[in-house]
Amino acid sequence: MYGDRVLVGRVQFIDVRDLAAWFADACHAGTGGVYNLTGTFLPFGGMLGLCQAAVHGEAELGWIPSERLVAAGVDPGMGIPLWIAEPGCEAINDVDSSRAVTAGLACRPATDTIRDTLAWDTARGGPAPGSEGLPAAEEDRLLAMIDLDAHPASPRSRPTSRSPVKPGIPGLRWQHACR
Repeated sequence: MYGDRVLVGRVQFIDVRDLAAWFADACHAGTGGVYNLTGTFLPFGGMLGLCQAAVHGEAELGWIPSERLVAAGVDPGMGIPLWIAEPGCEAINDVDSSRAVTAGLACRPATDTIRDTLAWDTARGGPAPGSEGLPAAEEDRLLAMIDLDAHPASPRSRPTSRSPVKPGIPGLRWQHACR
């Protein structure tokens, strides 16, 4: 949250290990048919909060409405990681995977996926500079939009998502189960 603005929207994802396990089990059991394979819905702000908690981040989260981001020139088809505002893609994070759950799909908690992805990324040396996420200048421009419109007279410093990462794993767990 940034001030009194709430992070809205939602996201769906699945850990590739859960996907692979389901495929292996389905093949072994002779399961056939069409299945949607994804996790449950997470509020976008909740997912970001889990990421922040997993790295003990101190960034102050802010929300800029999709219409403003598009008007600012951000690509609506993943111009910001996991954010999709592409016309016609409104249902991309509204996938019912209940048929797959009935056929044995089980998802680990989202916090486990977040922590394990961070550990993997750290072990490989992290991404090449400038190859993932928003370029720093673009992030600064978008963060400035928050300050100017939400808190023009605020004496506090501008939030940044580039806060130092502290080692350790929090006790927070989002009970993420497939639906």
